[in-house]
Amino acid sequence: MARRPMLEYAARAPAIHVQLAEKRLLSRMTGDGELLVKTSFAEVPDMAKRLREAEVRAAVIVLAGWNCEGRDGLYPTRFPVESAIGGADAMSRALAAVKRLGFQVGALDNFTDMYRRSPAFNAEFEARQLGGEPWRGGSWAGGHAYVICPKAAKERHAQRDMRRLRELGVEGTL
Repeated sequence: MARRPMLEYAARAPAIHVQLAEKRLLSRMTGDGELLVKTSFAEVPDMAKRLREAEVRAAVIVLAGWNCEGRDGLYPTRFPVESAIGGADAMSRALAAVKRLGFQVGALDNFTDMYRRSPAFNAEFEARQLGGEPWRGGSWAGGHAYVICPKAAKERHAQRDMRRLRELGVEGTL
């Protein structure tokens, strides 16, 4: 932590999850449902300002549901940033405003699941059980999840998408 002040900050600060968008599901198996906006990016700086006014000295503001179709929407597809909560430009502005207040901003993400309805779904990258069957995960907002091969997740999604989040201004935990 001495070499990474951001890590030390994150280890000592409370994480405050801000729920941005998620689905009201019609079916957990298919991922069909109406997107519910709970908080927009425009509201996030005001939340951080209220924390500062309440004399909260450190916090990691974790944005949940920033990705397309909200929380657990279309993994492994994350981008574009969900437009119903403001899109990428609004996300960047919110992140900058929160950082000016002295807080760190993280993003809730998932590099283990993939949903068949995702444009990036590829059965070739499903993790397999010993018998060769796809390794199925839970049922979430994006539908029934399949576990993605960790190597494929890293090479095809994590390296690219973590860089994109950094370019938007995410500097906290992921």
